[in-house]
Amino acid sequence: MAPFTDITPELKAAMPELRGRLLANESLAPLTWFRVGGPAQVLFTPSDEDDLAYFLKNLPQELPVYVVGVGSNLIVRDGGMPGIVVRLSPRGFGDRNGTVHTFSNADMKFVYRNSGVDPSIVFTSARFRGVAAAPDAIRARMEEVQRHRETAQPIREKTGGSTFKNPPGNSAWKLIDAAGCRGLRVGGAQVSQMHCNFLINTGNATGHDIETLGETVRNRVKETSGIELHWEIKRIGIERT
Repeated sequence: MAPFTDITPELKAAMPELRGRLLANESLAPLTWFRVGGPAQVLFTPSDEDDLAYFLKNLPQELPVYVVGVGSNLIVRDGGMPGIVVRLSPRGFGDRNGTVHTFSNADMKFVYRNSGVDPSIVFTSARFRGVAAAPDAIRARMEEVQRHRETAQPIREKTGGSTFKNPPGNSAWKLIDAAGCRGLRVGGAQVSQMHCNFLINTGNATGHDIETLGETVRNRVKETSGIELHWEIKRIGIERT
């Protein structure tokens, strides 16, 4: 039995010009770096920006919407995600009403690991200013960065990236290490031995395992240092009962 009511026929009937794909009760686990989590009530993959705008303009306001890109920095809970999950391609616009906006760098109001932009905004593209360099120099620098990541972070594992934000004047990984959490496990989830601000799915973890491990780490850090860590990874969906 599917966990959510299939509302795709109603959506398709209300949006006859929709070109993207609507899937009911589609598993989100394969779309996330952790490879865990329940299904989306509806998974929508738009054909392009115009298709996304059309969908958002015609979508009932009472239906919650969550946008995912490549699925990093994300834990999908095992109970699944009610409402609409929009999957964008890596190239990645507007708001919940389908209105197109353009933001300057100043408009973004960037802060540490965040911005001041309304969270309902869906970004599909960005322009960056760089410095011209010889192709060989650029390639060498990219390879240098990649080598560093491979030796310092468990990027080959099933992980969502850095789990907790660095507290002011401190490093999350140092606090976690000092609390004795390096290698700590809950079910199939483990604190990485390589970099303990990364949680990894050792192969059979559930979303509940990973989130419980993260909360255990937060509690131990608070007990040993008095500092409260804040999640960097987003957690969505219904908690397992």
